[in-house]
Amino acid sequence: MGFCSRLYNELSRPGLSGFFDLTEGQDKVVNPGPTFGPHNTAQLTWRIFVVVFAIWALYDEVSERPDPEDTFIYLTNITYLLSCIYFISSLLCSISQVWSREMHVGGKRSVTPLERFSWLLFGTVLPSELIVVILYWGMVYDKDSSILDFWNILSHGLILPLVAFDGCAVGRIPLRAPHVLFSFLYGASYGVWTVIYMYINTAGGEDDDYYEPLYNFVKWKDDPSGTARIFLLLLFAAFPLMFLLCWFLSTFLPKRYVIESEGPVGGSSLLSEECEVEEII
Repeated sequence: MGFCSRLYNELSRPGLSGFFDLTEGQDKVVNPGPTFGPHNTAQLTWRIFVVVFAIWALYDEVSERPDPEDTFIYLTNITYLLSCIYFISSLLCSISQVWSREMHVGGKRSVTPLERFSWLLFGTVLPSELIVVILYWGMVYDKDSSILDFWNILSHGLILPLVAFDGCAVGRIPLRAPHVLFSFLYGASYGVWTVIYMYINTAGGEDDDYYEPLYNFVKWKDDPSGTARIFLLLLFAAFPLMFLLCWFLSTFLPKRYVIESEGPVGGSSLLSEECEVEEII
């Protein structure tokens, strides 16, 4: 199936079916157990480590800030927090598989609410972290004034490969084209927040120089048309394109499938995992 036809087919599915569709091509079905909740020793160790590491780094940053209440006014930190929530949800998916052992019995089932939550988070966080990296190093970073400490490097760079590795290598989570809606809504929500933040801090009629703007290119009071153009470009070009890039790359990743094969007795059938369900890491 060509990429254009695949994109069209995923976007044209009715209702919510396209968001959580497990089918791949004509005869393959993604196995939700090992896809969202891989749980061998190495996989569980990785997911426990990345949860502890990500939360520790965030706590360390918040606790050392002179204004911890302002931590989550920035796109970088909000996206990082969503990444932490994704890591926690993926770990919970693995733990739930340890309890149920569904990956080993090969039972065919639909996606659980926890897996749906983790799936949508991954489809939102991965392109959003890519946007954060591009915006920071392309529009915010100043070699003369920016401080490249541990948090800046982690939140504006290293967190992206951590999310990608967990979802694409450990979990093998397929992105679906309708997930772009959540990336768009996330970007739009932050755009609305920048307007609210501006009104809160310039309620007395002051201009953008009266307070420290969230970013040097976000000046709704002094340059509303220029700022609006930037956000429209981000919403209708950058976010969809970054998602499309992530979706395109995800189509090349090997998935963990179940296939219907004939059983040894009386033509009965059972579901077995394909060879791509091998243990990883």
